[in-house]
Amino acid sequence: MVLRFRPSPPPLPGLTFEPMDLCRLSEIRAMQIGAFRVASARCYDDAEVRAYESYIGDASLAGRLRSHDVELALVGGQVVGTAGWEQSGDNGALARLTDLFVDPMFMHLGIGSALAESAERRAEIGGYAKIAVRAPLLLTVFFERLGYNLSSYGSFSPKPGVELPVTFLKKHLARPTHREMPLLRLDTIAAHPLPLHA
Repeated sequence: MVLRFRPSPPPLPGLTFEPMDLCRLSEIRAMQIGAFRVASARCYDDAEVRAYESYIGDASLAGRLRSHDVELALVGGQVVGTAGWEQSGDNGALARLTDLFVDPMFMHLGIGSALAESAERRAEIGGYAKIAVRAPLLLTVFFERLGYNLSSYGSFSPKPGVELPVTFLKKHLARPTHREMPLLRLDTIAAHPLPLHA
């Protein structure tokens, strides 16, 4: 079965995106814990949810957010979502979508889709043609609607002795990487100018 990309609904009026600000770390942490608790309530037991909450509450969260090019979604100055991306794998050929969380009060308004699309664009600008995501089981369909294809099932260990079942999905990004783009000579570019897009 082939799923086609469906454009996401228009995001909430007043929604803005800003680079991650470590001054908002406690607000980000509380939003992510609340989002995970709601999104995973039907697929993880209490011990698994608590393990993931301790992973989010860990002191290393600030470093993870900084290294994942995280962007914040804000409504009225309140953090209502996060999403980032990072290089995945040793060969650097794949980007990975990370830290996608939406405040439970703002779910189903297009914010998660807008955050994912923004992270994908930043990965494209970084030269990646593919992006992957590790998703809780119940969010697999959400990512398939964004054009991701199920790659495999697996687990994620937020702490020793706890394994959360997850799915791994991949998506081909629209633009080719710099390694796939043909070299253009200046005279060719001048004879056939490309349209500019905002």
